[in-house]
Amino acid sequence: MSKKTTILYYVMVTFDITVGDKSNIYSEVSDLLEKNGLTKDCDGNELPENVYFGTRKAEITYEGEVLTQEDIKARGVRITKRYYDLLKEFFNEKKIKYKIFITASRKSTTAIRYTISKK
Repeated sequence: MSKKTTILYYVMVTFDITVGDKSNIYSEVSDLLEKNGLTKDCDGNELPENVYFGTRKAEITYEGEVLTQEDIKARGVRITKRYYDLLKEFFNEKKIKYKIFITASRKSTTAIRYTISKK
């Protein structure tokens, strides 16, 4: 019999793009990602350029007595694919060359370190 649970994931997106004369692209990407739950902020700290971060809640359906790491990973893969497809479609529509990096990890088992130099 299937069971369901809800897991919180941290999601981080970063990308490199070649924009040419399309100077408004970065603000358009920021708006797009913000509408989809990611911002340039982590616990009140401004993130480096082209890094977007957020928390996503996801329902997981699983078989057996316990939720497995594979179940958690499979749902994370679906989250990263959603953001990848969103950005890929946007960049292709704008005819922009891109590299995209996305990670999704279970919030309760993820360590984050944020540092700003004082110099």
